[in-house]
Amino acid sequence: MSAPNPKFFRNMSAAEDRALRELQGNPNIVIKQADKGSCVVVMDRERYVNEAYRHLSYPQVYQKLSNDPTPLFIREIRSVLDTLLK
Repeated sequence: MSAPNPKFFRNMSAAEDRALRELQGNPNIVIKQADKGSCVVVMDRERYVNEAYRHLSYPQVYQKLSNDPTPLFIREIRSVLDTLLK
C-alpha cells in the first residue's frame, strides 16, 4: 500500500492560514502580491487607493482618453483572427 499523493502542498501553517483569512475579511485593508519579488503587501485601503490615484495622475505616463477604445481593439483583433483562421 502506498501513501496517498496530496494534490497540493501547504506552505502555511494552520495558524498562518487563519490569520490570512482574518486579514482578507477586513474591509479596511488590501492584500496584494508585490510588483517585484515574491512577497505579499498588506496596506490600509485608503492609502492604497490614494497611491493608485497618485500613480495614475502622472501625465508623462498616462493620458485621459475621451472615449473607450476597447470596441475598436476588439474589431481589430477579430479581423486579424479571422484572417489567420482562413
